Amino acid sequence: MGAFREVFQEGLIIPPVKLVEGGKMVGDVMRLLLSQIRSKHETAGDFRAQVAANNTGIRRLQELLDRLGPASVAFYVDELMAYTESRVRAELAKLPRHLRCGRVSG
Repeated sequence: MGAFREVFQEGLIIPPVKLVEGGKMVGDVMRLLLSQIRSKHETAGDFRAQVAANNTGIRRLQELLDRLGPASVAFYVDELMAYTESRVRAELAKLPRHLRCGRVSG
């Protein structure tokens, strides 16, 4: 937030840990995270929603792999990435030159 210039001024820093293992939330890790947050109920719900969304994504990707095969899925992923890149480049090209170069005049 505005007053802080370094991540260490934010408070507790938690190294990467598994929040989900074997498809279930790791209780100790969840309690540790929530103990550092004011809006525990909302944040716990957000975490559960993110895990559910990831599980849905895994399931749907597996369904695509089963139905189309890995080669076809890889082809469509590559096509989608190429299309996305071309659309982003087209939109960036519409920006004024000083913004496209990453500089802001002032």
